[in-house]
Amino acid sequence: MSDSTLGVLTQRFDRLERENRWLKLVGIVGLLGLVAVLLTGQGPASSRKVIEAEKFVLRDASGRVRAELRAPRGGPAGLVLEDSVGRVRAAFTLAVDNTPGLLFLDQAGKLRVTFQLQAPGDAPILWLADKDQKTRIKLSLSADGAPSFGLRDRNERPLISLATVENGASADRSSGIRLFNRDGKVIWKAP
Repeated sequence: MSDSTLGVLTQRFDRLERENRWLKLVGIVGLLGLVAVLLTGQGPASSRKVIEAEKFVLRDASGRVRAELRAPRGGPAGLVLEDSVGRVRAAFTLAVDNTPGLLFLDQAGKLRVTFQLQAPGDAPILWLADKDQKTRIKLSLSADGAPSFGLRDRNERPLISLATVENGASADRSSGIRLFNRDGKVIWKAP
């Protein structure tokens, strides 16, 4: 073998050793990166089945908060929706006493519509309030299904009440209508 051939082989061998060291370095760094990802639980999205947090925030393209899903310690858990200027406009909540509710607020942030299931028996009730948050209309069912409807004045005193009530100890139901005066006293009823 000539000296020139030996020199060419030596150069190629040196180049292969450098490339081999480079590949080993890249392999070690890649392996360390993979181990780090696996140890921190940041695997592929398809492998994540549970995501846990105390609050999730949804922002629009301009960075404004538009919705929050939250479960504060000791407070009601819920989904809160905000309008484009940051005012809370709607909420789905689970109160501390475990009663669910759906709330709607006006542009001034005042509660105007509330729909809840109330204990005992998860009886549904709907309240409609005026701009001063005074309940003006109430529609509900008792736990055993008896419906009632009421209209109230600006001071939340009853004006009209329509209800189906139990008749004594029996399960018979009778309808009833009551009209109230300004002082909240019944002025007419049937039957």
